Amino acid sequence: MSLRNKGKTKLEDVNEGSENKAFETASMVGLGVAAVAVAVVGAFFLFGSDSKRKSMKAPGRNYRIFRDDFERDPGSYFRDLRK
Repeated sequence: MSLRNKGKTKLEDVNEGSENKAFETASMVGLGVAAVAVAVVGAFFLFGSDSKRKSMKAPGRNYRIFRDDFERDPGSYFRDLRK
């Protein structure tokens, strides 16, 4: 019997081992969550929209288009809409 285990029962040793496993598992889950959060924030900055150009809901469609493109030639937008 080592000095570390002197006076401990086998049950106490088992409990100490399970506490270490629980801490290890919680640490791994925490690191995984942090990694996902960093990836999401990085993707937002990498693929974020260009805030200098204003957008608008496309007339007759369910998506957004750039306002300056539409205002430049609205007639061609509506012509192309019905093709």
